[in-house]
Amino acid sequence: MLKKTIAVILLAACLCSLSGCTGELRKKFVRKKKYEKKQIPVFKPKSYEAEFTKEQRYINHYAFWKNAQTEMINVLGGKDRINNKKLKLHANYAVVEINEMYKLLPDEKKQSLKPHIEELTGLAERIKDSSYVSGHKHTLTKQLKHIYNVVRENFSYTKMKKYLQE
Repeated sequence: MLKKTIAVILLAACLCSLSGCTGELRKKFVRKKKYEKKQIPVFKPKSYEAEFTKEQRYINHYAFWKNAQTEMINVLGGKDRINNKKLKLHANYAVVEINEMYKLLPDEKKQSLKPHIEELTGLAERIKDSSYVSGHKHTLTKQLKHIYNVVRENFSYTKMKKYLQE
C-alpha cells in the first residue's frame, strides 16, 4: 500500500511539473493591465520676434569683441609660450564680432569703422601663420592694442547710443 501511495504521489508530482503554470491557469490569476488611450499633445509653431533690441545686440557684440581682442593681446604679451590655437580662435572671433557691430551702425559710422575692420582682418590672416607670429610678436601686440584703443574710444556703446536709436 505504501508503494502505491508513493507511486501516485510521484505520478501527480510529475504531471504537475510537466504541465507547469505556463498555460491557462497562470493567465487566469494574473491581473491584466489597464490600457488608457493617451492624448498626444499638439504643438503649434509660433513665430518669435527678435528678443534683443538693436542697442542690446550692439552691447553684446561690443563686449564679445572686447573680450576676444583682450585675450589676443594677453596671449601675445604673456611670458609663456604662445598658444597658436587659442590665438587663431580669438582672432577669428574678434573679426566676426566687429563685423556684427559694423552691421548695426548707421552708414556714417560704418565708414569710420571699416579701416579698423580691414586692419584686424589682415592681422587675423597673418596670425594664422605660426612662424610669423613667433617672429613678430611685439609688432602684432602693438597693432592689436592700437586697434583696441581706437575702437574702444570711438565705438563704445556710450558713444554709439544715439546712432543706434534711429
